[in-house]
Amino acid sequence: MKSPVRSSFFLIEGRFPQSESNFVIFPTKLFCREVPVHQIKKALSCMLVVACLFLVAAGSLWAKRQEKENQPAASSTAAAPLDYDFFKTKVEPIFLFKRPGHARCVVCHTINHVPLHLVPLSPGSTTWNEEQSRQNFELVQRVVVPGSMESPLLRHPLAQEAGGDPAHGGGKHFSSQDNPECLTLKAFVFGATLKAER
Repeated sequence: MKSPVRSSFFLIEGRFPQSESNFVIFPTKLFCREVPVHQIKKALSCMLVVACLFLVAAGSLWAKRQEKENQPAASSTAAAPLDYDFFKTKVEPIFLFKRPGHARCVVCHTINHVPLHLVPLSPGSTTWNEEQSRQNFELVQRVVVPGSMESPLLRHPLAQEAGGDPAHGGGKHFSSQDNPECLTLKAFVFGATLKAER
């Protein structure tokens, strides 16, 4: 029967080598100890596992840091949740209202493919039914950052000189942030409820 293959590791003990001109003086004591190959493999496997765990931990920390940097700065208090009843009663009528010189929001935003997409009205209907309103409530959240004036729902229809963004295919419906409909949209974005209005 063959004896297991063994490899040698040299364990050096003594002071650090010092160089003098072209010669190197090595430590005074040199010990040699044979280590079985399976122990070397086991040690290398452990080192590999530790290195992998280190890389995973570093990657996780880096991902969390990137996520934190990409999030908008949070206010000191959490934004109030959006209220469905307020949306249905106060916001949906804004999408249906005809303003001079402009098409109603519902005309374009039910057929286009932009972030604010509304459910088409049923044939012959002048407003949405309950199921459609629920769908609109979900869809409108794509353009709302709760508690933020930077919400596209607020900036897109607002004139640029009043703080709106540069372009809106349907025109700028509100010339001022003090417009009653603009104030209603703002109240919705900031978590207004029907109960709070009473």
